[in-house]
Amino acid sequence: MTTVTFLTEDARIIGFDVQGHSGWGESGEDIVCAAITSAVRLVEATVNDVMGLCAAVKVREADASISLRLPGGLANTAESTCQNLLTGLMVYLAQQASGMHFSGDIVNVPGTSVMGAQKHAEYQVNPDALLEMVLDIFYEPVDG
Repeated sequence: MTTVTFLTEDARIIGFDVQGHSGWGESGEDIVCAAITSAVRLVEATVNDVMGLCAAVKVREADASISLRLPGGLANTAESTCQNLLTGLMVYLAQQASGMHFSGDIVNVPGTSVMGAQKHAEYQVNPDALLEMVLDIFYEPVDG
């Protein structure tokens, strides 16, 4: 499974971590991994090669991971462009994931969406309903 984590400081996206293979195909023939890598590489090339911003990039083939961290203190235009690129990457990956078919049952964690203090959407989990859901899914009653 591929996991993508976007990192933020306040309202600023400062980078991302991508880790793992999607498992849709053999290594080197996995079209999902290729799509993710292409999108990530486009953002990285734009930030570093086109804009010349020297974002820190780490690629680790051993655990199939790529990370990118934007430098601080960017000029307004560069900052705005980077935020647009990273937001675009986030939207693209979310759209791709929403169209995938998953095996097994997918359940929704019970809770509500609220506007957080920093004007970001937050999902607040209902702890009692979550406990009940976990017990229903993972535990079987034992007689005795």
